[in-house]
Amino acid sequence: MKIINKATVGLFIFLLAALAACEAKESADPTLSAAPSLYPVLDSGVWADWNTFDGVKWIDNNRILFVGGPDEPGRKHPQLRNASVWEIGKGVTVLSKAVQHVGICTHDGFLAYTLTYDKTKTERFEGKFGQERIFTPPTEKNASRRWMDCRFHASSISNEKLEGPRQHKLTFLLYSHGYLDYGPRNIDRPLGKKGDPILYYRTGQKEPVSLPITNEGIRHADYYPFKDAYFIHPFASNYSTWWLYPDGRMEEIKYPTLPKLLVQGTFFPIRKGFFIYYYDGRPPSFKVPGNTGGYLVAEDGKSSKVISGYLNGISVSPDGCKVAFTHYPYLDATRIDDPGRVTLKAINLCAEEK
Repeated sequence: MKIINKATVGLFIFLLAALAACEAKESADPTLSAAPSLYPVLDSGVWADWNTFDGVKWIDNNRILFVGGPDEPGRKHPQLRNASVWEIGKGVTVLSKAVQHVGICTHDGFLAYTLTYDKTKTERFEGKFGQERIFTPPTEKNASRRWMDCRFHASSISNEKLEGPRQHKLTFLLYSHGYLDYGPRNIDRPLGKKGDPILYYRTGQKEPVSLPITNEGIRHADYYPFKDAYFIHPFASNYSTWWLYPDGRMEEIKYPTLPKLLVQGTFFPIRKGFFIYYYDGRPPSFKVPGNTGGYLVAEDGKSSKVISGYLNGISVSPDGCKVAFTHYPYLDATRIDDPGRVTLKAINLCAEEK
């Protein structure tokens, strides 16, 4: 493993906290707080792949597996990628060789990453952090990787649901919990007809739980360890959002009254409310992000901008306190000839509790 030593983190924190205080004043929405942020931005100082939405994953509450790594001499954006780990406050460890493509997955301290060298060579590694070994996937037809827990499992689901003209749309949860069944993919519905209930098939139970939500417009379900529940959110903002617990209970999420700007954002539950990423489709210029950035919405409804700029691969730590992401300050920062940096960053939204 290769270690990249970082300069004193305290200096980064001080400088970026000052920047965050300035950024908070950018918003043109008077309902958003313009007070200096209490949550300094932590910068790994290392390039991360900005062109992927699935390249940042928490291993535990202080270590992050990501697609990126050290800069190549003379290049702003490396042509090749690494699987790397950032331990906040200590530095970055490069786990893999530099390759064309890296796919990553983590769950409860377990890592899985796939390295694609070219069209003919792929390597897979799995294991607890620091104990990853080359892994050969099982060859059984009914075995597949569940991305919630990153492991391969044999499936007991009927072939009719998995393939063919009556194939169902499924969401695989943690293997110990089961899966969601949205029904057949190719059924034509009369205009205006309400969708069917989503069925939750729990592991070890023969009969499914019929959930009080239908299969219309559901984006996906994401597991949040701090809640031990799945955040189910729709494509449209006018639908309810829910927590689904492993035993089949559902809890509707009551959002605080939000500024109009943030209603159109992407929501990420955290321990003390929501982290919302708002993308401004009409920024003032390629050098100024406008309202684009990350916002904290506390449980009492108070909103504040905690970072300005463009965020990809947003991921919440297992304890619900931190968010990590690839960040660039404005659109032109992705250009090779622009001085703006693209790096892996994180924010501790429970910082004041210490």
